[in-house]
Order: sequence, then C-alpha cells, then structure tokens
Amino acid sequence: MVKHELASSEYNARRAECEEGVRILRKAFLEIRALRDVSLAQLDEHHRNLPLRIFARCRHVITENARVKNAVEAFGREDLKRSGN
Repeated sequence: MVKHELASSEYNARRAECEEGVRILRKAFLEIRALRDVSLAQLDEHHRNLPLRIFARCRHVITENARVKNAVEAFGREDLKRSGN
C-alpha cells in the first residue's frame, strides 16, 4: 500500500536517457527497438556515439538484463550456484 511518485523521481530522466540511447544506436542497428535488443558488444562498439551518461545508463540496463537471463537459465538447469542463491 505504498504510493510511489515516479513522475517526480529520477525515473523519467533515466527512462528518457535510455530511450535516447536506443535512438542513437538504432542508426547503426536498424533492428533495435529497445535496450533488450542491444548486446553489450554492440553498445561497446558504438560507445563513442553516446554521451557518457547515456552510455552508462544503457550499459546498466543491458548488463542487468543479461544477469537476469543468466539467472533464469541457471534456475532452469537447477544450478543454484550460478543462479545467485
């Protein structure tokens, strides 16, 4: 029952920075629609095209997505050590 005020938080700024990153990266990779479509290699390859803050935001999202995917795969294999537990 906790009310969150996302409109007044930094959430909107972070989201806008990530959307800007997608817009910039889409120039090189037409298939990109969201950060979930970007590999770390693609991001690193084009880091010079991104302002540092936007690069950092995008890198965080991409690495977090990979971390979650790896955990899900580890759970599927019942590999609790790799799942982070």
